[in-house]
This record gives sequence, C-alpha cells and structure tokens, in this order.
Amino acid sequence: MLVIDPVKRLREAKDSVRLQDALSIEDAIGLYLADNEGVLPAELSGLATSTEYVVVTGSGSSGSNTTSLQFLVDDGYLPELPIDPDLDEDGDDTGYIVTREGDSFTSIARDCVSGVNSQGNTVICSCTELQDMNTNLAGSYLLGRDINCAETVNWNSGAGWEPIGNSSIKFTGTFDGAGYIISNLFINRPSADYISLFGYMESSGALTNISLENVDVTGDTGVAGLVGYNTGNITNSYATGNVTGHNYVGGLVGVNYGNITNSYITGNVTGHAGIGGVVGRNDGTVTNSYATGNIMGDTDVGGLVVIIFLIVI
Repeated sequence: MLVIDPVKRLREAKDSVRLQDALSIEDAIGLYLADNEGVLPAELSGLATSTEYVVVTGSGSSGSNTTSLQFLVDDGYLPELPIDPDLDEDGDDTGYIVTREGDSFTSIARDCVSGVNSQGNTVICSCTELQDMNTNLAGSYLLGRDINCAETVNWNSGAGWEPIGNSSIKFTGTFDGAGYIISNLFINRPSADYISLFGYMESSGALTNISLENVDVTGDTGVAGLVGYNTGNITNSYATGNVTGHNYVGGLVGVNYGNITNSYITGNVTGHAGIGGVVGRNDGTVTNSYATGNIMGDTDVGGLVVIIFLIVI
C-alpha cells in the first residue's frame, strides 16, 4: 500500500533546490521596498502579472519580454549571483528567472552550469554530459536541468544510448536527478543484455529523484527504463514509455537484487519470460512502488514484479 505520492515527493525535491535562491530574491525585494517607501521601480511595477524577469549576472542582453533586475545587485540588495556567464546554458548571460505573481516574486529557475559544484557533485546539463558518466562510474552526479535525449536515436549507428555501466565495469557512484526530467531516451540493442539508462549498478550505487519520460528501450535480457541489473538503491524515481526485451524485462528495473522505494512506471512492457511492471526478476526489496500500463509476455508475467525471492512491501 502506498503511503506517499512519488510525484509529490519529486516536485518537493526539485523545488527545494531553488528555495534558498527564491528566499534571497524575495528578501532583496522586500528590503528595496522598505527603503523606498514601498514603491517598486517603473521597470517592475508597470508590467503585468505573471511576467518573467531576469537577474543578469554579466554583461549582455536580458532577452525578449524580460526586464533586468540588475539594480538589486548594483544597489547592494542582492549579492552577486554565482553563475558564470560564459557557461550560461541559453547564452543570454542570465542567472535566474523570476516569475511575478502580482507583487510576489517567488519562482526561481537557475541556469545549468556544468562542472563540479561546491558539494563535490558533477552537474549534468546535457544528454552528452549524461552519457559521459561512463568515463567515471564512481562519480557523484547531479542533474541540473531538464534534458531532452531525442538525439540518441541517431547515436551509435542507430543503436542509441550506451548504458552506464555493464557487467564488467559497474556503476558504483550516485546520481540525483533533483526531480528534473530526462526525456526521449532511445536504445535499440536487441541482442545485448542489461540494457537501460544504467546498465549495471553495484551495491554501493544510488539513484534518487530520477524522472524518465517517453523512453524507447529494446534489449535482450535484463531490460528496463532505469536500470538493467540493480544491486544498489533506487528511491523516488519513475519512468514512462515503452520497454521491450526477451527475458527479465521491467519498466523500471530488469533484474533487482537491491532496494527500490517510492517509485513507479507508466507505460508498456513487452517480452517473453519474466516480465513485470516495475521489475522483471526481483531478488531484492520493492517498497511503496507501483506500475500502470500494459504488461505483456508469454510466461511469468506480473503487474508489479515477477520471480520474487525476497519481499515486496
């Protein structure tokens, strides 16, 4: 029985990343109003509700339909924001987007900056950077924005994405999706085993807050949306789309010897034997998780998991 809403938990995780930045800008605007008799400058007060404003951290245009809040920085109300304009993802030298609702400025979106952050996590800002996790399978990673992996349909002569880790060299690191979405991942490796976003994850590996949408994955044995063969920990994650294989095929995990908590799949899972909504073959623990969609196979087919050796709670 589910005791939490995984979608709500993912949204909370994503929002918490921005909370401190939102509070900082709200405080800065509050101080400005207090010092200026409650009057916003014309560039802010004359614009309509739900208008987006840009806080500029370097030289350059703030973009169309936006207004610079640089005055808050210049006047000392807002500290210089820690965004490198040279690494600005959309190229307009902006650090933050502020959505105005009336006189409230609360919704903040930070531009994604690749590299190692102050917590020691490598920030991922593109599908190519995500694929490059294969060069350091023991790393600590953080997704910094929604990324569209539609380009993978043309990778590797049509085979698509190369799973992170395999049975010889396993993923032992950590990856926090921060609630951001990875969409349109494509894999077409019908004769290969452990085919998924992550091919093989060791017991020390951990995946949290990962949102996979519209995956299209084809493999042989141990096929899934998120992990082909799991002995680690998966928490607060979901996948949607289509997964096809032969044996031990699951929407989220193909073969599970680890722990899966507060996760779900929505989509179509198709194969021959050992076909499950969340997990194809489960020798581990699955807690507070569910599957919706079409689960189709010839033998040993289950809506949640198949071939259970440990426990589903």
